[in-house]
Amino acid sequence: MGTPRGHPGDTEGDLESLGTFGDTQGPLRAILGPFRAILGPFWGHFVPFWGHFCHFTAILGSFSVTLEPLCAILGPFHVILGSFRAILGSLSAISGPFSAILGP
Repeated sequence: MGTPRGHPGDTEGDLESLGTFGDTQGPLRAILGPFRAILGPFWGHFVPFWGHFCHFTAILGSFSVTLEPLCAILGPFHVILGSFRAILGSLSAISGPFSAILGP
């Protein structure tokens, strides 16, 4: 799969070329070994996807930073609308039996 890295039985694989699993030692390396062997052929397809995913989350993070002031401005309105919704809900609960008695 690769060339020896200096540790007995340790070879440099496709996954380690990114440095993701390259520094893992001990029991974790033993656990991840089979997964590295299975994921090796697919890793070339996964890495571009991961890069796009990280880019997408960075874009979402910038929107989050942009929306924070807007959320701070709209927060009190949300509380006010929530209290109106609670009032309307209680009025609906009170008027429910009357509408059942009086009909449509």
